[in-house]
Amino acid sequence: MARSDSEATGGQKPEAGGRKSEDGGRKSEAGGLAKDGGRRRAAGLSAGGVAKVDGGRAGEEERRKEISAFLVEKSQIRPVRKVPTCGLRASETSEFKLVNARAEMLGERGSGHTGALACLDKGRIGVAAVSLGLARAALDAALKHATTRKQFGKHLADFQAVQFMLADCETELRAAELLVLEAARLATLGVRHTRESSIAKLFASEAASRICNRALQIHGGYGYTRDIPVERYWRDARLSEIGEGSSEVQRIVISRSLLSSFRSFRSFR
Repeated sequence: MARSDSEATGGQKPEAGGRKSEDGGRKSEAGGLAKDGGRRRAAGLSAGGVAKVDGGRAGEEERRKEISAFLVEKSQIRPVRKVPTCGLRASETSEFKLVNARAEMLGERGSGHTGALACLDKGRIGVAAVSLGLARAALDAALKHATTRKQFGKHLADFQAVQFMLADCETELRAAELLVLEAARLATLGVRHTRESSIAKLFASEAASRICNRALQIHGGYGYTRDIPVERYWRDARLSEIGEGSSEVQRIVISRSLLSSFRSFRSFR
């Protein structure tokens, strides 16, 4: 990692969901041996030289309380299969097994869950930024098609229904850009930005899906073919509403932060 070699981050079991506490790995008391017979998934495993894997202590109750992160060499990971995905196919999501893999613990024992949560704020800004790129590419494609394609003797862009779709796309994209920039600004300043990153990720990811959907609609049946990249933007954008915490999780984070701030302010008064 210090040499900036490629890395894969994963270790999530297919049945674990989004909660690290439900991910059932084990580690020895010595802290250097990660034992796991189950299957796990990671993105970028084929390119990565090392993989970060989260695991807990043996014992159901203890596992909920203690999760540690391990650095595992790629040579100690047994690939099982490549998982076919709807979008972002270049990430090559893979399924793998750890069998008596010798690993180095990252950070202090039991700090894996805290470390993972600490990465989420910036990770969500990253997902939001990717959403902006997909949305902009989709809108640019829609604008080009609408101003060149003719129907009933005039360009698609001359129809008010298409104009309304383009206007909605631009409005949502501009709003998403400002939210992402604000979250990134706070992250750069080093101040807490949990609520802002969740707001940016929630709005940008859902806006990107809507914009890509409208862009495909403007292209009509041609947009549903693989002759043009609009359908890929549409597929790729969908993951943004799931990765780094689903839209539902973002709403929970935002509402809890909002209510906590309101209650603190009211008690202070």
